[in-house]
This record gives sequence, C-alpha cells and structure tokens, in this order.
Amino acid sequence: MQKQFFKEFNWVIILFISPFILIVIGDNFYSFGNFYTMNLGLYNFFKLWISIFGFLGIAFNIYIHQQRLQKQEFQLEKQQEQIELQKKSERDAQFAKGIELLGNSNSSISYGGAIILIDLVKNYKDEYREIVFDVLCSHIRNITSKEEYQKKYKKKPSNEIQRIAYFLFTKKLTDNYLFQGLKGDLSYSYLNGIDLNGAKLIQCNLNYSYLKGAMLVYANLEFSFFIETHFDNAWMQDSNLRASNAPNAFFIGTKLQDAKMECIIANGAKFTNAILFNTHLDCALLQFAEFNGEQLSYSSFLGSFLDSSEFIETIKINTCHFGGADLRNMKIKLSNINNANDLLIEGIVEKELIELLSDLEQKKDNKTYEGINRLKSLINEFNKNNKVVAKNIKSIQINKS
Repeated sequence: MQKQFFKEFNWVIILFISPFILIVIGDNFYSFGNFYTMNLGLYNFFKLWISIFGFLGIAFNIYIHQQRLQKQEFQLEKQQEQIELQKKSERDAQFAKGIELLGNSNSSISYGGAIILIDLVKNYKDEYREIVFDVLCSHIRNITSKEEYQKKYKKKPSNEIQRIAYFLFTKKLTDNYLFQGLKGDLSYSYLNGIDLNGAKLIQCNLNYSYLKGAMLVYANLEFSFFIETHFDNAWMQDSNLRASNAPNAFFIGTKLQDAKMECIIANGAKFTNAILFNTHLDCALLQFAEFNGEQLSYSSFLGSFLDSSEFIETIKINTCHFGGADLRNMKIKLSNINNANDLLIEGIVEKELIELLSDLEQKKDNKTYEGINRLKSLINEFNKNNKVVAKNIKSIQINKS
C-alpha cells in the first residue's frame, strides 16, 4: 500500500521538498535571492508553504476516503446482488417444489404444494401473484374435469379444491384480497356444492362449469362468463351478476333473492323453479328465457328484451315491473296472482288491462277467452296513444289450462 502511494504521488513529495533544496543550494553554492521564497522571509514562507500543503493534504485525505467509500459501496452492491441472486434461486427452487407437490396424486400432498405457492405470493406478491393464480386455476380445472373426481364428489368438492378456491377468491390478506383484480379461468370445472360466499369472481370464466348447490351469497360475479353453466339449486342471495354473459345458463331452483342482474345476457337461460325476490333484471337480454314454476316477487325487468320468453306454471307473481320491456311473443300463464295490482307490466298493462287480465285468470273453463281480442285491441290502443313504453308489441300469448 505504501509503495503504491509513493509510486503514484512521488511528484507531490518532490514539489513539497523543492523549496528546502533550493534554500540549501542558495546558501551553500549559489544565491537565487528571494525568488524561491516569493520575496517572503523564511519563517513566513515556510508557514505559508506548510499551510498550503496542509490544506492539500486534508483535501487529498477526503478524496482518498471518498474513493474508499465508493469502493466499499460498490463491493456491498455486488454482495447484495449475489445475495438477491441466491434468494431468487431459493425462491425459484421453492416454486419448483410447489409445482412438483401440486402434481402429486395424493390430495394432502398436492394441497401442501398449493400452500407453498400461496406463501410465495404472500412474501413476494409482485413476482409470483399472477403466475401462481394461473397455475392454481389450471389445477382446479384439471382435477375437477376428471371423471373419477366427479363421481366421488358429486355434491361437494374435495377439501383440497375447496381450500384452494378459498385462497384464490375469498381469503383476505391485510384487508385486501390476495389475488384481487386477476381474471380467473374455471371453465369446464366441476364445483358442485362449493362455498364461495363473498367471493370476488369479477370477469371470471365459468363457461360450461357445474356449480349446482354452490354457496354464492354476496358473491361478486360482475362481467363474468357463464355459457351453459349450471347454477341449479345454488344460493345466490345478494350476489352481483351485472353485465354477465350467461346464454343458456341453468338457474333451476336457484335462490336469487336481492340479486343484481342488470344488463345480463341470458338468452335461453332457464330459471325454472327459481326464487326471484326483489331481483333486478333491468335492461337484460332474456330472449327465449324460461321463468317456469318460479316464485317471482317484487322483481323488475325494466327495459329488458323478453321476446319469446316463457312465464309458465308460475307459483307466485307479486308486484313485478316490466316497464319498457320488449314482450313480443311472450308466453304467460297467470296462476296464483293475488290481486289485479300484483302484475304490473307498466306502460302496457294499465289499470283497465290489469283488470282484464285478472278477469281472465278467474275464468274456470278451458275455452279461448272472450276477452283475448279485447286484450289485443287494448294493446294497440295504448300503442297508438303513445302510452306504451315498450314499442312494436305484436302479441302476448296467455296460456291457461
């Protein structure tokens, strides 16, 4: 270290001792006058000279110290990089181990692999959240699509699938859902009887899946996809299905009290024996939908498209609103209507028309109603006078056994 210092900074040493050498030469061999002392006395000159080099020494010491600090910082950064690389390698090994265990045929071991992956997300959310979410959704699809699994778990999912789904869609971590904002793909899954109360399933793909008897109370399924999905006998009170895509979906016997289903696309969907109490189906596309045998109370279909839909063998219709709905070719069998004000097809069935429908319901014979022509003429009359909110209504077919 000392040799290197003298090698690099020998010119500084020579410059410092040069006045002393000149003084010795001047005093003993040849006089230079006061040139080398800058016309100062020797005492003042050496005082100034030493002060200058003292200042330079301090500055040089600061410089050397700064260089040493920068070198140490560089070394620390390198060490930190090595540590991070080592940690990343350990995390990747942990991820690989989780994937390996997840593929085990033993459900307990497989669930252990899922826990390893979920722990990675808890500790390194930004790095592993999306990939772990996709892997676990794929795992649910693969496991539940097997015929052996479906035979064994007809009415209720395995503990492994239930717990994984709980972590993916319902479990909170510091008041935030662990995988909130990610779009799950559970298409073709077999999830009968699964408990997803309060689940966040926004924009989730559930096409062609089975959720018979599932618990989906307060679940948020907004903007999701349910093509031919089976929700038979599911509990979906207070759930949110707004703007979902559910053509030909099955809501047979489903409890949909207080459900929010505005703007849902459910053409051809089956609501047979469903319970729709205070259910909102406003602005929905419900062409060829079947509302047969269900309990329909205090629900609204305002502005919905109900062309060729069916309300047959309805158990109870009580104060339902159809204002602005398209009811062309709609088939209605009135049964168990308590009074003339129970069925409110606003803008189409005004007071006189409601009374006529009530009279028709009370008839006991099997003949074609004498009032059917009167019903049609009233519809035309309301259309002409612009009293009908729904336009282009051609006919309402009323079936009576």
